[in-house]
Amino acid sequence: MYRVIQFVKSKEYGIEIPLNNVVNDRLCAMLGVSSRSIDNLKKELKEIEIAKERSSRRLRSQSNTITTDDTMEQPMSASGRPKINLSDFQKDMIRYEFHLLLAERACPTLDRMTTRLLVDFPDFPIKRKVTLSKELKQMGFVYRKTSKIKTPFESTFFMSQRARYFRRIDKLLKEKALIFYQDTSWCYSNDEKTSIWIEKQTGKGRFRRSEGKGM
Repeated sequence: MYRVIQFVKSKEYGIEIPLNNVVNDRLCAMLGVSSRSIDNLKKELKEIEIAKERSSRRLRSQSNTITTDDTMEQPMSASGRPKINLSDFQKDMIRYEFHLLLAERACPTLDRMTTRLLVDFPDFPIKRKVTLSKELKQMGFVYRKTSKIKTPFESTFFMSQRARYFRRIDKLLKEKALIFYQDTSWCYSNDEKTSIWIEKQTGKGRFRRSEGKGM
């Protein structure tokens, strides 16, 4: 019925249904109902149209809000640049490059890590050493002087060999044997950096260059 009413109203001044060109008369003739029923139907139709319009406006408003949120710029840092929020995967990239440098016996410096990250992952969001330094600290890395870093000797193999060595030395000393020491491990003072990046929890990141020096 509502569609019939809408159709007749749209043809109010047309000639498709020439019945004195009166909307109510046309509808009464087409639907077989009284004029009062037509008035009630018109009111219901108007209420439905208003409800649809309100619903449409609400949907448009929600759509605009979502679009605005999606296109909103990232929070700005104190320097005026957008703040970088790394995903877990991107943080794992940093850890990967850090440990890869250690495996290659190269000291993990900001220069090396930044270069490696951008070579291996061209779209990596961090492009500057200062930003990488801040991110490393947030991830639990610390930049310390090597003189203040405790190096644990917890290897089972190392401890067993040390015990065996001292037992032999004690035996030789008791026998008053002459002991000659040769090929002692040594290194230059500049073979180890004065400050390096390490993982705070594990202490990983420190090593000495000892190739060809008695080790």
